[in-house]
Amino acid sequence: MARGQVNRIIKAAKSWTAKQVRSTVISVAQELGKRTPVDTGLAVGNWQVSVGTPKSGTVGKRPLLSMLASAAGALQNYRNPRVPVFITNNVHYIGKLDAGSSQQAPKNFVNAAIAAGVAKAKGRYGR
Repeated sequence: MARGQVNRIIKAAKSWTAKQVRSTVISVAQELGKRTPVDTGLAVGNWQVSVGTPKSGTVGKRPLLSMLASAAGALQNYRNPRVPVFITNNVHYIGKLDAGSSQQAPKNFVNAAIAAGVAKAKGRYGR
């Protein structure tokens, strides 16, 4: 196989993998947003997607659609599957919510949302 062919295969594989990562992260962010208990809207709006390093701080209240638009924007130029992608929530009480402090969501809703988002993404790729 010629060097050019190998390089094209590698480039295509990286592109395909990056597309899968973007799709999976968006699916997980969607599930996190849908499953996060809402009182003031602060927790649901603070799921933040970033590439390379995790976000710090909070962004204030914002609706689910704004959070998802921000997530898509953060991933727009994501091309290198070797660069990590993070989904963070820095509101001081997110751990308490995940521990079951709200009657709106079960304990460990974060892990359940991640699992559901990954499963949804896998379904799109037939795996």
